[in-house]
Amino acid sequence: MTLVKAIPLLGAILLAPGCLSGPFASPDMDRAAKAFTPTDMRANVYVARDASWPGYRCQVSIDGTVAGWIGSSSFALISVNPGTHVASCEMFDHTARARFLAEPGKNYFFDVVGSPGWNVPAVELRESDEESGKALVIRGRLAAGVMP
Repeated sequence: MTLVKAIPLLGAILLAPGCLSGPFASPDMDRAAKAFTPTDMRANVYVARDASWPGYRCQVSIDGTVAGWIGSSSFALISVNPGTHVASCEMFDHTARARFLAEPGKNYFFDVVGSPGWNVPAVELRESDEESGKALVIRGRLAAGVMP
């Protein structure tokens, strides 16, 4: 392979992981998110992806308001008022939604699950139990730019 052909290929290889993960919040914010302590009279919503499905990032929203983007091994944390909410994760033309009733002082965990689609991956949002949800969050990193 000639040097002229190798340079663009090397650049694509080096830049691809950054496009698929990150940017991440500060280590202090990540640690605070992993304390799993909702603020008074609110609930915490965690939307997370594990490392077994590398690839595209998805846009996380709560009640139609964009909260941020997550990639492989990352999570979003959103604080919500008590009541009925809809969490969603959008990837390309696929949107997964999960309706839930938030109670004050509780944590809610959703796992983003990807599967091959016809021409782009499909996405599903599954509510997790607290033990599984916490384990997934602890293995991941808090994504930057997530709403409070």
